[in-house]
Amino acid sequence: EILVENFNKMPNFKPNQDGRPLNVLELGAGTGLVGISWACKWKEEYGDDNSDINMYVTDLPEIVENLKQNVVNNKIDSFVTADVLDWTNPTDFVEKYNVQDRSFDIILVADPIYSPNHPEWVVNMVSKFLKDDGICYIEIPIRSKYAKERQILIELLNDHGFKITADRYDQGMDDWGSVKYLYREISRK
Repeated sequence: EILVENFNKMPNFKPNQDGRPLNVLELGAGTGLVGISWACKWKEEYGDDNSDINMYVTDLPEIVENLKQNVVNNKIDSFVTADVLDWTNPTDFVEKYNVQDRSFDIILVADPIYSPNHPEWVVNMVSKFLKDDGICYIEIPIRSKYAKERQILIELLNDHGFKITADRYDQGMDDWGSVKYLYREISRK
C-alpha cells in the first residue's frame, strides 16, 4: 500500500528518454496489489503502448493463475506479464523471457519476509536483476516475529553493494490489525 502511494515520488516513473522500454519487475506479487496499481497508474499517465514498458509481476506457481486473472481484469495485459519466478532458481524465468542479469530499471517488493530464507532470496533476486542505475522499492511490515530477518535483509543488502537512498515509516493495516511499515528505496552503491 505504501508503494502505491509513492508513485509520483518515483524518479523513474516515466518512459526512458533513450527510447528503450522501461523494465519493471515485481517480486512476490501475491494478488498483484502493488504491481497492478503501479501498472494502472502507468497506463493512466502514458497509455498502454507496450513499446514504452515491459513489466513482470511474479510469484509462485500456485499463486500465478489468480495473479494472471487480476492483470486481465485490470486491462493491463498488453504490457504486464504475470508468471512464475522461483527465487531459488530463476533459470526458467530468465530463459522464457530472455532476461539478462541487471535487466530491470525498477524492482518492486512488498511484504517479502515469511521465512528465515526470504532475506537471502530477496537480496539474491535484487542483486541479479537490478540495473546499475536502477531502483528497488521495498516495503516491509514491522512484525516482531520477523525482526531478525529484517536485520539480516539490511545486512545482506549492504554486503551486496546496495545503499538505502530513502526510507521512512508509515502506519497501516493488514490482516492482523494495525502495523507499522518500513518503506525503502534501494540502489547500487
